[in-house]
Amino acid sequence: MPAAGPRVQTRIERASGMIAVEYIALQAARADLIERVAAYTIGFDAPLMPTVAITAPPISAFERDEDYRRLNALLLRNTSVINFLDCCAITVPVPAAGPPVGFMIVGEHGADRRPLGVGRGIEAAFNRTR
Repeated sequence: MPAAGPRVQTRIERASGMIAVEYIALQAARADLIERVAAYTIGFDAPLMPTVAITAPPISAFERDEDYRRLNALLLRNTSVINFLDCCAITVPVPAAGPPVGFMIVGEHGADRRPLGVGRGIEAAFNRTR
């Protein structure tokens, strides 16, 4: 298996100083947060949120490491939250004049059909307004 690139390697190495007891405590805290968020959102058809925090910049904007870290964090921010919470999601493009944007339709863990159904309905509504 090829080695990770230097930018990915840096992210992997951030946890190199963590000891097992810290990792176990972190996993327990994450499980507790997942449970609390799931209990809060269970009554909703599907929480909606922007898929990304910014419009994707051109690849040339990622040349410097500090710009890469900042932009990559912004581009992954919203989807990372959903991944951390062990949820599923889809993104639906928003028809608009200007840069492409989308929003995320979030579902509960293992409940992929609901966001897919909500997404179909939203796309149909967008198509009716065109």
